[in-house]
Amino acid sequence: MLLGTDPDVGQLIERELRNRGLAAHVVQARLDDDLVSSIKAERPLIFAIDPALEIDTPAWCRTACAADPQLTTLLVDGEGTGGSVQSLREHDARDWLRPDDPEQMTFVIAREIAFSRGLLYTSPSPRDRQKYRMPSSARQQDT
Repeated sequence: MLLGTDPDVGQLIERELRNRGLAAHVVQARLDDDLVSSIKAERPLIFAIDPALEIDTPAWCRTACAADPQLTTLLVDGEGTGGSVQSLREHDARDWLRPDDPEQMTFVIAREIAFSRGLLYTSPSPRDRQKYRMPSSARQQDT
């Protein structure tokens, strides 16, 4: 779900992801949309917002994350200024999207999609906590 100043960014994101073999659908939200209802209806993985919007963007991010705690927040660097760590903290966002850098933008979105689907997370199995065990087929038989 994208909330930004430039309506073409959503199409750019979709096209760049498609060119790299990733299928994604970008929902372009509007300021007059009911954000919570939109999130519950669309069930997006990522909420991308342009902090240059003339609204309280940190409050919008908090509202979006309250509607879906699993939602990843990214900031759109529509002005190409590079963004700041402080802005990421204020918005509780994970990274910047730079529409002028398709490689970076695609990498960040692909990473966040994989992360949100659990593809990058591996938890230790109970066997990993046990002492190393040699398979029985590799043990020498006592004669």
